[in-house]
Amino acid sequence: MKVNRLGKVITFSGLMVLISLSALGQKNKLEKQEQIKHLLESRVFVFSPQSATPSSGGMIQLTSEFFLKVSKDTLESNLPYYGANKLPVFGIADKPLEFTSYDFDYEIKTMKNGSYDITIRLNDPSDPDLLNFSVSISGYATLRVTSNMRQPISFYGDIDAPRPPRKSNR
Repeated sequence: MKVNRLGKVITFSGLMVLISLSALGQKNKLEKQEQIKHLLESRVFVFSPQSATPSSGGMIQLTSEFFLKVSKDTLESNLPYYGANKLPVFGIADKPLEFTSYDFDYEIKTMKNGSYDITIRLNDPSDPDLLNFSVSISGYATLRVTSNMRQPISFYGDIDAPRPPRKSNR
């Protein structure tokens, strides 16, 4: 009898631990979703790509040094480009996705499933012309870069809050 009773206590305790862990995981998931929503609506976030997919080839894994930072008045891009020029133009940039722009339009749409579509249209006469994000509620994102002068390219990565600058130890 005592063994049977002890087994029930252990089973009940284990079940309570699993329920507690599940509730904690759900709370963390909801907090992450609210953080992503706030970042996208406030127009202050960093996109960190893990891979690039050019239109003329397969997926390329990337290092952590690439990013696209969005703030209310500045768009800073340090993304690689793999592809070909559509139009051979003299003086065209060797690194077309490394730029800073202060003149752009930002539009966000919330989809039925809770994900987000973001369109960033660059107004200065630079290249690229259009950046389209598809962002899941958990912060994973696909970025499609469209240009009049080059083949399109897509990136897959995640959205996060900007990190504060590192302090130097001088």
